[in-house]
Amino acid sequence: MARSSLQVIRTWMALISLALSLLVAGMGPALAAGPNAVQAQFDVEVYSQRGQAFGCGLSFLAGWLNADQQVLAATGTLNYFAIDPSGAGSTLKVGATLNNQPQSVSFAWIDASSDTTKSFSPLLPREPGSFSAFFAKPDINGVARLMAAANSGFTLGLTFVASPLDETAKLPAAPREVVRRLNNCISEMTARRAKP
Repeated sequence: MARSSLQVIRTWMALISLALSLLVAGMGPALAAGPNAVQAQFDVEVYSQRGQAFGCGLSFLAGWLNADQQVLAATGTLNYFAIDPSGAGSTLKVGATLNNQPQSVSFAWIDASSDTTKSFSPLLPREPGSFSAFFAKPDINGVARLMAAANSGFTLGLTFVASPLDETAKLPAAPREVVRRLNNCISEMTARRAKP
């Protein structure tokens, strides 16, 4: 692997660890509420080229206490891309910590409303520590899935390399302002695709 790729991966993992540490430090109310109480933050990702959006995403940073009283934290994005009129697809990327120690994630998924990302194909080669996947066919449910996750919340599932059991958490709906910004991004992207 090229040195620059290793630097990017190390920087990404350091940023994840820092962000998750800050989240865990602020988890007092969630930890006091007991297992499965989730503290979450959301933001909108806009992917553009030449000032025009071709992708929108919902990023999340979440922390919770599992049934074994371990502190879990995860960060990731669920994205929808419409690069050209003939193709559209979705991606998922997740990194996580357990008791403030970075973990290698072997599989991750999101269940939003009646839709799931479990059928997404893992991206290869894998980045150390994180899990990335994409929907390999034209994704006709991508926008609906993304908006359902933002509007109604979603279940995040993680499988760590070092553990045979899944960890899951129910994340709440994103704040209205985040949902509004996500909807604006999708509207802009859709309008761009509709132009000849």
